[in-house]
Amino acid sequence: YVCSSRIPVAGGDLNLDRSLFGLVTIGTAESQKLIAIGGYGTMGYLDDSEEWNDVTQKWKSTTRYSLYRKRRSFGYLLVAASSVCSE
Repeated sequence: YVCSSRIPVAGGDLNLDRSLFGLVTIGTAESQKLIAIGGYGTMGYLDDSEEWNDVTQKWKSTTRYSLYRKRRSFGYLLVAASSVCSE
């Protein structure tokens, strides 16, 4: 899924083999990012993330987003900051 154009496309391979991970979009409609986070890899449970790059059509590892604990098969919910933060 290319966030900038909202057109579904086949994504490339993640840099790190992972299964049972979370996949979320974050940001505003104008600057959405697709993030793969956590899961289970060859070294066990994961807490790191990868970000989809619309321009290069590739995933890149990032330290900007991570889980508090290494997890797989977890529940997640993305909520607007305005719903939980006071102004």
